[in-house]
Amino acid sequence: MIPLPYLTVYRISGADAADFLQAQLAGDITGLEEGQSCFAAWCSPRGQVIALLLLCREAEDWLVVGEEHLARTVFKRLPMYVLRARVSFKHLAGHWLAGVPQGPVAVACSRVFAPAHSPLRYAVVTTPPLCPASTGREQLDRWRAEELKHGVVWLQPATSERFLPQMLGLERIGAVSFSKGCYPGQEIVARTRYLGLLKRKPVLLEIDGSVPVTAGAPCRLHSEGQVLDAVAIDSAMGETGRSFVLAVAPLEESAAVDSLEITGRVWPSRRLAVALEN
Repeated sequence: MIPLPYLTVYRISGADAADFLQAQLAGDITGLEEGQSCFAAWCSPRGQVIALLLLCREAEDWLVVGEEHLARTVFKRLPMYVLRARVSFKHLAGHWLAGVPQGPVAVACSRVFAPAHSPLRYAVVTTPPLCPASTGREQLDRWRAEELKHGVVWLQPATSERFLPQMLGLERIGAVSFSKGCYPGQEIVARTRYLGLLKRKPVLLEIDGSVPVTAGAPCRLHSEGQVLDAVAIDSAMGETGRSFVLAVAPLEESAAVDSLEITGRVWPSRRLAVALEN
């Protein structure tokens, strides 16, 4: 198993927990049964994604995974919307997140998340997962690269509340539904989709070598003779010394990218399609 120190987990409990989450999140959780999980975005009233969350149902309780730093903000703000609902929140401080490679789970886990629309599996464990120092960083980088290649975008404080879900491609992993009822920002998210107003889209790049990407930093994409302003979202090193970079730019899905420019330096790049689970 691969330790994922950038993630943390909370428990949301109470008889009204499912209704509360359904009303707050852009993803549709109503069909989840015991042990099933899915991604869901939590949006601001302006439709911008505050955070990506991963949820797993446990009877009336829900385990909710989020990016470590953003989760502190999310779980300070979410209780403000509870009102009279029977809902409580608890940070599971004695639990850790791990990535689960394909194959049998080798250690005891309190829960394994196998989210819909994704081949990736996550585990909640009560003993910190350990990796040899010589391989731990490499395994973590590869896992994060797999997340980017499969459309999983863990926003950070620098990129929170800056993008609509479609700008990050979150509909592709089921983190936003266009058929469910109201949630914060739903009108703006739906109008952008159905009126064709989306100008910026996610662009996944593969680059030979290491690229110094800072989340939320401005960058430029060179595409078919154009130079387009973009925003870097995240990056990770994959196998054989290749970097994977996700950016948001005003670029159609069919357009190729020749290179990525950051702080005046240019890296030849190849645009990739996100690998989706059927």
